[in-house]
Amino acid sequence: MAPGQSPSPNFDATESIGAALRQAGFGAVETEAEEADFIYRDEEEWWLSLWTTGIRRRLEGLEQSELHRVKTQMLRAAQVLKRDGGVHTRWRALLGLARKPFH
Repeated sequence: MAPGQSPSPNFDATESIGAALRQAGFGAVETEAEEADFIYRDEEEWWLSLWTTGIRRRLEGLEQSELHRVKTQMLRAAQVLKRDGGVHTRWRALLGLARKPFH
């Protein structure tokens, strides 16, 4: 991490989202987790979907040779997700809603 740069928050649970919102001064905090199944046509489409998630930041930070190595490993690992109709993945979204108090 560069000097003066703050660490990225780890929003791995609704509780951490709620705590961050309250710490930032928000009230009437509500949090929820939602899950949905996604089916990708093939491993390449699944790989491209990773670039729309939080892992994108890590992928963008890799050197080209390392990115190629990681992609190869990830596509191989995606084989276990393959079933009829494509690559099946269950994604979870953590949602937070809060109100900023008026001063």
